[in-house]
Amino acid sequence: MNIEIKKSLSVLEPGGLARIIEMQEKDIKLVDLSYEKRLELLLETLIQERENRLINRLIRNAYFKYPCASLESLD
Repeated sequence: MNIEIKKSLSVLEPGGLARIIEMQEKDIKLVDLSYEKRLELLLETLIQERENRLINRLIRNAYFKYPCASLESLD
């Protein structure tokens, strides 16, 4: 197994694992992927979701100098 995959496994919590596996099973493009490639994609998705939750929590709890400024208003 890839060393990067092993590192990722030690950091992650398996909470959303079943949900992401179900999403992968529904995606026809992923049927032909090897086991290792599919596992890598699964871990990347879990890591990305975890980072997104962290960023959203930090933004929600931040005390900005100008409260009206938010990321949504920049779009």
